Amino acid sequence: MNDASHNPESMTPPSLGTSDDYDEELLALPGPVPSPWYAVMTAAVIISSVVILVWFWPDMRYFLRFSSEPVDLGDASALDLHQLKHNSYVELSGLPRVNRMVQYTDGTWWFKKDNVRRMFPVTGQRGLLVRWEGDLKVEYSGEVQIRPTLPSNFTGRLMQIDKLPFGTRYRSVFAFFKTRWDEDIPSDAWVLLDEEVPSDNTWVLAVYGLFVAFIGLNGRKLWRWQQAWRNR
Repeated sequence: MNDASHNPESMTPPSLGTSDDYDEELLALPGPVPSPWYAVMTAAVIISSVVILVWFWPDMRYFLRFSSEPVDLGDASALDLHQLKHNSYVELSGLPRVNRMVQYTDGTWWFKKDNVRRMFPVTGQRGLLVRWEGDLKVEYSGEVQIRPTLPSNFTGRLMQIDKLPFGTRYRSVFAFFKTRWDEDIPSDAWVLLDEEVPSDNTWVLAVYGLFVAFIGLNGRKLWRWQQAWRNR
């Protein structure tokens, strides 16, 4: 009996298939749906990024004034503090109260911890202070020190303390005024950050670029997962 099934020459190996043999319907099926915890973590990243953008929005608004000229407020002693605008770029003239000048260090243990700043009220305005970072010059008469000299014209960023996210850092300075000279500084006082011009805030562009990218990438990922859940 001639049994061709046992003839090695007549046997052919099974086809391994080619790319054309793949099931297109199978390939069209969505991938595995991620765990809900991944979605929760992704949403948390998006929310945190939005919060950070809102937190730094005043810095971004101030930076957007980089092409503007400072608003001239004139003589500080004649100002109505209720008419001032928070987070504005201004210039003013006024006599510093040198006998009420406080020197302190600002920053944290890892960032600008040795950054020396000076703050003093302006004559005639108990609720208007200047944060100044210039070099303190001292006048002498022979070998006798007369007094330190400070400028009388200031240009920079005008901020109201009770509207600052980090306003509490200034309250410790205000407490020193009370302890040392028994002088109360209003809780809604204004501080002019001398020589802080809008173009100095270019760092905020990097912050916004980074966190906008986080929101975009994670938002796209979350949308794709939502589509996969709907198609389950």
